[in-house]
Amino acid sequence: MQFLSSPQSKTFTGPIAGGLRAGQALFFQGVVPTDAKNFAINLMLENREDIAFHFNSRIETSSVVCDSCQLLLTTVFCMVIFYLISFSVIVNGHFFCEFQRRDPLEKVKDLNINGDVFMNHFGICEVDQIKISVTLPAHKGN
Repeated sequence: MQFLSSPQSKTFTGPIAGGLRAGQALFFQGVVPTDAKNFAINLMLENREDIAFHFNSRIETSSVVCDSCQLLLTTVFCMVIFYLISFSVIVNGHFFCEFQRRDPLEKVKDLNINGDVFMNHFGICEVDQIKISVTLPAHKGN
């Protein structure tokens, strides 16, 4: 078994090209290191000071905080965050939680990832509003 240490750089903040809009999904695939304490994914408003959506994995207390939702992420994971009527989160293929936004969706311009996590893939894709399904491009390994 290979053990992974926490990454050196623990913070990423960057723009969401064109901003976030209804019908888009953010796809994350990452690995939580064996010595991890926590990590967070934040959807930031255009001023980069206010947070429209906060997902905080608190590994030491075996919980994830997204308002009152809880889940433990301690290994490889796939997460999809999408917005149709509210923010919805799917983790490893299972519905996790729903979160009503407080700010206009058009103001979400940046993504912030911080803490103890290796993010292998990130992408933005379209969500089918009728079937509520997400189609992701295939990843072919070596």
